[in-house]
Amino acid sequence: MDNKNKETIAYVTIPRKEELRCVNCEIDFIEVQNSLAKSNYHWQTLKCRLIIHILPEIIASPILGTDNSISIIVSNEFLETGKLQKTLRTLNMLASFKTPQPVTVEGYIVCLNYTIECKLSPKWNKVGQYYIQGKHFYTSMQEMNALKLQISINDGNVSFRFQPRKLKIPFIQLEDFYLLRSSILDFLIDNNGFINLMEFCQSVYVLPSMSMGKVISVAKKIPSSCPFRDYEQLRRHWKNMYGYRLPKTPEGIIYYNIKFSSPGVNHFIYPSTCVALKPIQLFPCNDSEYIISQFIDDMRKTIPEICGKRLQILSHQKQNIQFFSLNEYTSSLQNKLSSPGDKKSSTFLSDVKNIEKIPKSEFLSKYEHWLLTDTNKSTSQNLKPTTHLSEIEKIHTTSIPIAVNNRKTVLNDLRIDKINSNLLNYDGTLATSLNCVQDTKKTFQSFETNIESMHSMQLNTHINSRNQDVDIEMLAKLNQLDQVKCSVLSDWLQKHSIPHKLKEKKAQLILKVIKHIKKRKTCN
Repeated sequence: MDNKNKETIAYVTIPRKEELRCVNCEIDFIEVQNSLAKSNYHWQTLKCRLIIHILPEIIASPILGTDNSISIIVSNEFLETGKLQKTLRTLNMLASFKTPQPVTVEGYIVCLNYTIECKLSPKWNKVGQYYIQGKHFYTSMQEMNALKLQISINDGNVSFRFQPRKLKIPFIQLEDFYLLRSSILDFLIDNNGFINLMEFCQSVYVLPSMSMGKVISVAKKIPSSCPFRDYEQLRRHWKNMYGYRLPKTPEGIIYYNIKFSSPGVNHFIYPSTCVALKPIQLFPCNDSEYIISQFIDDMRKTIPEICGKRLQILSHQKQNIQFFSLNEYTSSLQNKLSSPGDKKSSTFLSDVKNIEKIPKSEFLSKYEHWLLTDTNKSTSQNLKPTTHLSEIEKIHTTSIPIAVNNRKTVLNDLRIDKINSNLLNYDGTLATSLNCVQDTKKTFQSFETNIESMHSMQLNTHINSRNQDVDIEMLAKLNQLDQVKCSVLSDWLQKHSIPHKLKEKKAQLILKVIKHIKKRKTCN
């Protein structure tokens, strides 16, 4: 295998499945109606992640194919303490402890994966099959450190297969819809901006699962059809469900209404930070050991034990087998990477001899009082009921805020500055001059672009003199079709045998051109 994309297999010591027991529990349906949850699936996920944070002695996962059941794996010794039973009663979760089930290999792997994913966020966030490093990964336009983890259990031997990679997420931009410049401008300056995109049928990929859907519309504010009444509720939803830490303020975020092919309720609202135009882009990795060591170092801090047994790693070599704890494995990697002048590989590793006390998570601190209250009291008394919002179907299984390519929009003397690559912000001058936009809009003359769009500016200066030689597809890609004469558009449509009226409006001609281009790309 290419060294740039090599895999590393590490053997891990965790409790044998014969030493563990599986307890299946169910959530209370009545409690869902008086909670912040939007559906049974939502409440199932919240309860599962909550119990993982409360009890470090267990691993757990929602049971696939259900919306009310959770599988918990625990050691025999911990099961006998009664702490799990007390916690489940406090959380109003129903379970039978008379006949705990043996642990299967498949169930063990599922619970391990889900618990690791839950505890590693937001340091490593799951997107598709990859863990991406960084709390604010959705703001990066550069290649990011990522890693795929595959857990295998064979004849009692447990191995972690690490596949480090570099990747990019091509978050969607407004320009990807072939919108006219005037439409983008109107959207940006309108606080209640809304664009119907059904005719474009643009396919997108949503985080964290990277499932594919089609965009119906885009809006500046959270639509009334969304079950979340404000950004704070939506942000809390993404944190509790997937561990993502979205920006603290909604500034620069727009909202996409996306339709999926699943039956039932199949369209949902997504913030622009969680929508990608294309699948994840993978690149060769030149620092594989560095990425793996960082991942293991973060595992050491957040998951020091599995079901009460210290998580350890075996480093398999040709001549012998050496036994390492996570700390020692990280130290051995540091020795391989470090040199007297190598600051990059030495600064990120903490002193493995100083094992700091694991801080309480935000999740745990919030609900810790539940374990100290009378277990006979209903947990719903500790929750503040809110109005039940419309149900959300489960579409997630497990993108960069919309930008306008650093463009500066000029409406004669009115300048819209600071539309940067990450935020849909516009200068205060615009906010105080909205009343004159309608008058200046008619005299709109130019739309300055960044270096990447210089070619489109050159095309504009020659369009009038070279209409017959214009590359229609290039202009469509650059959102420049409104600069082309109707006669040229009509000739192009006629050349491609597309029915249209001779005196049809330019907007309709442009729409037919774009539809034909997108249809041809889809067929190819």
